[in-house]
Amino acid sequence: DDDDDDDEKKKGHHERRRERRGPPAPFAGRIRVVIAATPTRREHLTKALLPALAAEGSENQPPEVVVSTSDRRLCGLLEADGATMTRCVTHRGRVGAPLVPSERDYVKRIPGDSRSRFEWYWRETVDTATALVETDTAVEPAMTLFLEDDVVPTKRWEAKLRRLVAPYAHPRDGRACEFDVFVLYAEGLVQVGDGERGRFAANTQALLFCPGMATRFADAMLDRLGDAPPDWLVRDISASPVDDGDEPDDGAVGTPPRAHVIRFANPPLFQHGCEHSTLREKAGEPGANARAMSTHRSRSFREPAIGCVRHARQGGGGA
Repeated sequence: DDDDDDDEKKKGHHERRRERRGPPAPFAGRIRVVIAATPTRREHLTKALLPALAAEGSENQPPEVVVSTSDRRLCGLLEADGATMTRCVTHRGRVGAPLVPSERDYVKRIPGDSRSRFEWYWRETVDTATALVETDTAVEPAMTLFLEDDVVPTKRWEAKLRRLVAPYAHPRDGRACEFDVFVLYAEGLVQVGDGERGRFAANTQALLFCPGMATRFADAMLDRLGDAPPDWLVRDISASPVDDGDEPDDGAVGTPPRAHVIRFANPPLFQHGCEHSTLREKAGEPGANARAMSTHRSRSFREPAIGCVRHARQGGGGA
C-alpha cells in the first residue's frame, strides 16, 4: 500500500510539472507499423486498413507500414492489388517455433480445446511474435505499432498518437520511454484517463511498444508457445515483472524487477473494421462458437468499409 501511495505521489508530481510546462510538442521520432496479416482479410487490408493508414498519416511523409504474414501467396496478391504498404514480408516461423505444432506439443492444450483451435492459436502466436520482431530492430530503433488485420484507425490517427505519447516518449531511469506498451484499442469503455496507467486485460488489436519492448514480448510469447491464445499471453506477460537484464536472478547485482508500465488511449485510436466480429473462425471449426462480440464505436472513427468476417466465412481472400 505504501508503494502504491508513493507511485501516486510521483505520478502527481510529474503531472503537475507537465501542466506548468504546457503540452509537449508531438513526438517526432520513428513509429513503424506492422500488421500480422492473414489471407482471409486481404480485401479489408487493401480497401480499408492500408488506405486509411496512408490517408490519415502525417503530411510530411506516409507512415512506414510493414505487412507480415505466414501465407506464401498473400504478399504477391497484395502487391498485385497495389496495396499501400512499405513492404510485405513472408515468414515460415522462427527457430524453435514452427508454424505447425508437433504431436508432442498437443499436451499443452487448454482442457476442452480442440486440436484445430490449438493449432489456430499456436500459429497466431508465432505470427504475432514474428511480426513484432520484424520491425523492432536495434539498428534503427523505433516505436513499434502492432496491428491485427481486422481494424481501422480513427481520423488523423498518427497526429493523435504522436500527441498522446509525447509526454511519455523521453528516457527515464535508464529506460527509453515512460511506458512499455500503449493500448490503443478497447472492446468496451476504457476505465482510465487518456495516457494513464492501467491493467491490460485482453484485446491485442492495436498496441504501441517502446523501442526494444516488442522483441521482449515476442521472446516471452514464444517461451510460452501453446500455453494459451496470444492475447492471454500478452496479458500474463504485462502483469509479470520486466526482465531488464540486471536483476539478481540474472546473476548480476541490480535493482529489483519492476512492473510493466501499461498506458491507455482514451478514447481508443482503433476499432474493428467489421460491424461485428465472431469467435467462429477462432474456434477453428464451423459453427463451434458463433457468439457475436460487440465492437467499440465512436463518431471519430471511420465507418467499417468491409464485412471481413463474411469473407472469412466463405473461406476466400477477396479474389
